[in-house]
Amino acid sequence: MAKKLEFWGALVTTLYLVIIAIIVAYKFDDFLCLKLNELGDFLAGAFGPVAFLWLVLGFLQQGRELKLSTDALRLQAEELRASVEQQTKMVESQKITLDNHERSLDPLLVLQAIPGTHDEEGDFHFQFKVINKGAYCEDVTISISSDEFSFSLKAEPLYDDAYTTFSVADGWSDKVNVVITYVRVSGNAGVQKFQLTKVGHEDETWYTISKLRSGGA
Repeated sequence: MAKKLEFWGALVTTLYLVIIAIIVAYKFDDFLCLKLNELGDFLAGAFGPVAFLWLVLGFLQQGRELKLSTDALRLQAEELRASVEQQTKMVESQKITLDNHERSLDPLLVLQAIPGTHDEEGDFHFQFKVINKGAYCEDVTISISSDEFSFSLKAEPLYDDAYTTFSVADGWSDKVNVVITYVRVSGNAGVQKFQLTKVGHEDETWYTISKLRSGGA
């Protein structure tokens, strides 16, 4: 576009100057007789259109360059937006990968009821076993609570298939919450929650076990 404007501007200017030169040549004697101020008026009138032509061409060229600059900025903005979207997807993908890796380090804790025992005073205690079927964990704390009582106990690190036990007295609440916190091999804390619900039939009672959730502490 710029070369076309220059070409047509040069062509029109050349043709115009040729015409002016021809006119001056035909009236050369009159041209020599012009006074200084008349000569100035003639030159201004003769070259004014040329100056105006190049002024218009200059504006057109500036408009063309401004449009190209705007298009380039728009393209850069689109490329930047695409790059940001790609980086965002990469970050999300990395986060998912890290989350999956962290979950793979989680212990799989299983809470099971085992045969209960009587203490020295003859009171019955329900016994439970926490078994690890997953990755190693340490700093294990088991918190048992209900509306009437709460207590916690520390357990040894749990390797795969390792277990620890705790008990709940028969006279305690019908609903008992069990919260097990631990530290994964990654150093991040985790938690798994269970709920014990007492049920009975005739003279026999026992607790059913429900796993509530697991994840970060």
